[in-house]
Amino acid sequence: MDRIDLCVEAPKTALDSLYGKSARQVQKRMDSKSLREKVLAARKQQEDRYKGTNIRFNSELKGPDLEKYCYLGKKESEMLEKLYVALDLSARACNKLVVVARTIADLEESGEIHTRHLAEAVCYRAADKLGR
Repeated sequence: MDRIDLCVEAPKTALDSLYGKSARQVQKRMDSKSLREKVLAARKQQEDRYKGTNIRFNSELKGPDLEKYCYLGKKESEMLEKLYVALDLSARACNKLVVVARTIADLEESGEIHTRHLAEAVCYRAADKLGR
């Protein structure tokens, strides 16, 4: 599981939410065009960040590059340490958590990784660690 970046469990959706009023509300909030634009903006942000390096995307970050491009402030470092211990993460899983948080920050057009980004990233490891 350490080699998998995102691991979530998707509960079964009720039929009425697929075809009823709530489905139309969800479609208005999260249409494909808006999501595509958000992803393209995040990719552009990564392209600009890594210009002049042999890195193209966050997923390629390792070792010293991870520390350079995924700087964590004091609160974020403390949170990561608590998650590392509480969830018994391996070094690889911990690094992947930071990379996913960097991507979440990019999707929010944030130059910095905040605790909310780490909190969201750890949710994507739910099936791996939180369900034990």
